[in-house]
Amino acid sequence: MKKIVIAMASVGLLAGSVVGAIPAQAGNLNSAGVSISWDESTFYELGNTGCSQFLFNWTNGGRGIYSIRIYILSRFGDKVGDARVITPREGASGVQSMQICFLTDGLGPYTLQLYVWQWPSSGIPDTQVTAPISFLSRTPAAQPTASADPAAAAETTTVAKPKSVKCISKKTFKSKTFKNKTKCPTGWVKI
Repeated sequence: MKKIVIAMASVGLLAGSVVGAIPAQAGNLNSAGVSISWDESTFYELGNTGCSQFLFNWTNGGRGIYSIRIYILSRFGDKVGDARVITPREGASGVQSMQICFLTDGLGPYTLQLYVWQWPSSGIPDTQVTAPISFLSRTPAAQPTASADPAAAAETTTVAKPKSVKCISKKTFKSKTFKNKTKCPTGWVKI
């Protein structure tokens, strides 16, 4: 039964990437005074050239930070991408690039993890927070074709719209199906 559900979810993800694009959203995570943000509208699947670079803005508002680590993990916890900022000054900010060469789970979803590593002498424990993230398809949505024959045009321009969309909450990570919707509401990500 689980295999059927996983197969149907995979088909649903594939169909969602062909029928419609995921809406562009900005993401962010905060932990121990460190903030990162990224523009989800730039996270496209890898091209034919192999590896792609993805950018994260970071700000260090914490004390005793040894390093800021940003990981993208597969559904099995395998590291797909890794970016690090070593010994950032308090109050410093910048942009860190992450190179990804292989997407093990297709478009996703993946887990984005912010890990803040403290100096051992600070007495502050290391912290980590996570958020779901998915990649956008480079394949354009299907476009209807024009025809001189109105009957044939009616057949070729019919595009099935989904009757519901399955989304995951950015805050609680719980999934929910929204009926009679084609996209997820604010604070939710399509899965």
